Amino acid sequence: MKGKTEYIVRSHFEKYKDIIIMEEQKSDNPKIDKLLKTASKKGGGQGRPEYTITYKNNFDLLIVIECKADKLNMKV
Repeated sequence: MKGKTEYIVRSHFEKYKDIIIMEEQKSDNPKIDKLLKTASKKGGGQGRPEYTITYKNNFDLLIVIECKADKLNMKV
């Protein structure tokens, strides 16, 4: 089920590929990579969200997407 959610997210953002940079599981941006180094769920390692999205004209804006298979297991 999680794969289906990832497909939906990827398909949605694909139409904006001319204005965004969408990366999966890790980032080539050193600033984002540094932020993710201490962002694991348990606090002891590298965070790996499904997607990180930045706008090509505004690198200060970061969207982080963590896909969930079941909405009942989501933590807000």
